[in-house]
Amino acid sequence: MIKNSGSRRRALIIGISDYDKLDPLSFCRNDGQEVSKVLSSLDYDIKDGNVLLGHIEWQKMRETIYDFFNNDNTMPDDLLLFYYSGHGIYNKGLYLAASETDRYLPSRRGFNFEELRRLMNDSISIYPYYVFETTFAKLYYLVP
Repeated sequence: MIKNSGSRRRALIIGISDYDKLDPLSFCRNDGQEVSKVLSSLDYDIKDGNVLLGHIEWQKMRETIYDFFNNDNTMPDDLLLFYYSGHGIYNKGLYLAASETDRYLPSRRGFNFEELRRLMNDSISIYPYYVFETTFAKLYYLVP
């Protein structure tokens, strides 16, 4: 279990199972639901808008990720956990695929991993963590 001395643990959960141009991944919705239940039972604060499951448009995913890491209410000792389950595409960099991402042009509708790292590093929280389950990298945990 990840522990910190902070007063709050917050989570953002994205499980994308339905895609317009990529193969569906039904288990990603289920994984997202299960992770949400487990984290809730561990007293993580998970706002309704911070659980995105099924068909998730790029703009909604992008705005939710930005809002999660750039939240004015975040304190330095808050633990922020970002969970993503879905397609990962490597094309001159790693991209987290939204539902309309094209595997040949992921930069147009995918979320660039380096952009995510910058957001996390720029967050006021000193405890940002992420967990990815993608088709590119089956399961990997990274801490900045």
